[in-house]
Amino acid sequence: MGLENIQARITDSVRCILPPLESHSQRSVYEAVLTEMPREISEATAEAIRARFEAIGLTRAEADRQIHNERRQAEEFARRGDQLHTVMPQMMLFCSGAVPAADSPPA
Repeated sequence: MGLENIQARITDSVRCILPPLESHSQRSVYEAVLTEMPREISEATAEAIRARFEAIGLTRAEADRQIHNERRQAEEFARRGDQLHTVMPQMMLFCSGAVPAADSPPA
């Protein structure tokens, strides 16, 4: 027993921040991007990230370099993101299907 009439759709968007942010809509896009940017990475989270990277074959040094770069990016954007030219691509996948009625024959 599974789903019927399965559908999928991929939607993409690109948010651009191009200072100076002079209009309400420009500030609104900046505020939205700010809420989606990564925050400070705790040491516990960094350990979990290292473990995942090492599990797929990266060295500890490579994992540490990636963590360092992500921390630096988050700090820099939090400090002066409204002054940086930023492009943030996103992709969303939407899936749906119907659960067949109990009395309907299998497809």
